[in-house]
Amino acid sequence: MYFVLIAIILILALLLVGLVLLQPGKQSGLQGMANTGATQQLLGTRQSADVLVKTTWGVVALIVVLSIASTYTLTANKIDVIKPKGSATPAAAPAPTQKAPASAPTQKP
Repeated sequence: MYFVLIAIILILALLLVGLVLLQPGKQSGLQGMANTGATQQLLGTRQSADVLVKTTWGVVALIVVLSIASTYTLTANKIDVIKPKGSATPAAAPAPTQKAPASAPTQKP
């Protein structure tokens, strides 16, 4: 589950980069004065920028939520590894007993 969430986060991060690159920059100077007010309403650039901004914030929020969820799945897996659910403390295993090897008769040539 953890790796699936990480894969989704990586895909969303790439999408976020694309969304940020598509957004128009802050316009200043003469070009900024020409694109204010009636020009933006007439051409509709303001609405498309709003959709991109809202989509960007949505993707950011989704990345944050999935990051928190992946953290919880990672810590849940570590807890399960340390102490499995439904098992009490393990019983002590008996110490292995070793028999002394039998002495082999020596042969003289």
